[in-house]
Amino acid sequence: MEHIHFETCESTQKYLIERTKNEAAGKLLVSCDFQSHGIGQRNNTWDAYKNSLCFSFVAKENEVLNLTSLEMGVLICSFFKTTFNTNLKLKWPNDILNHNGEKVGGIIINKQGDQEPIIGIGLNMGPDKEESIQNYDIPAGFIFNFSKEYSKKETAKLIYDFINTHRLSARSTVEKWNNYCEHLNKKVTITDEDSKSGKFVGIGKYGQALIDNEGPILELYNGTLRVHD
Repeated sequence: MEHIHFETCESTQKYLIERTKNEAAGKLLVSCDFQSHGIGQRNNTWDAYKNSLCFSFVAKENEVLNLTSLEMGVLICSFFKTTFNTNLKLKWPNDILNHNGEKVGGIIINKQGDQEPIIGIGLNMGPDKEESIQNYDIPAGFIFNFSKEYSKKETAKLIYDFINTHRLSARSTVEKWNNYCEHLNKKVTITDEDSKSGKFVGIGKYGQALIDNEGPILELYNGTLRVHD
C-alpha cells in the first residue's frame, strides 16, 4: 500500500481523481495536514478546520455499488467505537453525526469508468479555541469535545487499515447501517426535484431510503434529508 501525505493539499479527492485518470491506482491512500478546497456532496465544498482529518483512498466497491458509501459510514462508526469508545450515528445518505446530533463528518465517492471507486472522508475531530465552526442545514460539531493532539497521517492510516480489514457484505451493511441510523422511525422530509415526507423506516437492499407515509412504502435514492422535531 502506498501512503502519500501532504502538509497542504487542495483536495485529497481531486488529487486521486487526477492521478487515476490514466492509470489504475491500486492500494493508495492520500492524506494531508490541511485541505484548502475539499469536495462535498452535490458540488458543495467541505470546510476543513485546524483539527479536521481529510483523506481519500481507492477501495473495492461493496458487492452492491450503491451501498459503498453507506458501508464506509458504518465502518467509521465502528472504528471510533472500537478504538475510542465513542458513539457516532449516521444520517442518510452520507453524514456522520456525534451523540448531540451534530454533523461531524461526511463521505463522498467518485467512480471513473471501470476503475475502483475513490472514497473521500472528512472528519471534524475536535474544536480549536481560535476557530468557530460554520453551520449549514444541520448543526456542525466535533467527534471529541476537546482539542485532541494526534497525527493526521497516522490516524488516516489507522482508519484505512480498519476499513480494509472489516469490509461488510451487502446484507450486513444494511443491517448495521440501520442500527447506527440517528433518525430511524422519525418523521423526515427528503427533497430532490420534489419533496416527500413520512416516517424513515430504514434503508433497502440498494441503500435507498424507505419512507412510510401511511401508504405504499416510498423508495428514494437521492435527496437531502431533514429530520422533523
